[in-house]
Amino acid sequence: MPRPLQPLHQRRTDQAIGTGDENGRSRPWRAAFIRALCSGTSASLCSTALVSWLGRRRSGHVPAGTNATSQWLWGSKAHRRDRWSLRYTLTGFVIHHCSSLFWACGFERAKGARATTPGRVLALAAATTAVAYLVDYKVVPQRLSPGFDQRLRRSDLFCVYVGFGLGLALPWLLARRDARPPARLSAPAGRPHRPSAACRPPRESAAPAETR
Repeated sequence: MPRPLQPLHQRRTDQAIGTGDENGRSRPWRAAFIRALCSGTSASLCSTALVSWLGRRRSGHVPAGTNATSQWLWGSKAHRRDRWSLRYTLTGFVIHHCSSLFWACGFERAKGARATTPGRVLALAAATTAVAYLVDYKVVPQRLSPGFDQRLRRSDLFCVYVGFGLGLALPWLLARRDARPPARLSAPAGRPHRPSAACRPPRESAAPAETR
C-alpha cells in the first residue's frame, strides 16, 4: 500500500524538531569544551611549570621533562634531550597541552555549568587526575605516556599530578571568588543604624500661617 504523502509544512516541522534534538544532545559537550579551553590550559601550565622546576632540580635542565613527552613522535631520543628545541620542547608541550584539554573536557562535562560547592569541584578534579594517571601509566603503551618518569623520580610524579588537578579547579575557584557579593557593613553594637542625610526622606515644611 503506498505511503500517504506528508504535507510540506509538517515535514519541515519534523526536520526542525529532529535538528533541535541533535543540537540539544551536543550542546552540553560543546559548552564543556569551551570551558575546558580555560581549565585545560590552566592544568597544562601548572603541571608544565612543576615538570620544568623538578626537571631543573633532577637533571639541571628546565626543558628536560617536557622534551621527554615528545617520545610520542621521536621515541627514546627524546629522553636524552636536555636543551630547548622546537623539535622536542615545542612538540612535547603541544602533546601535553592537547592531553590536558582532553581530560578537562571530561572534568567540565561532569561538573556542569551550574554553580556548585568547592568541595565537589576539587573532588571531581582529584578523580579526573587519578583516572588520567592510571590511563597514562597503567593502560596505554609506554610510548604514549607523558614520559615524565624518564627524567623525574616516581615521587615527583605525585607533585606533577597534584598540580594538574589544582589547575583544573583553579579557574572555577577564581571565578567564584570574583562573583561573591561584597559584605555589608554592619552598625556598631548598641547603636541603631541611622541612614545618612542623603538617604533620609525630605521633611515636610510647615504650612504658612493664613493672613487675614
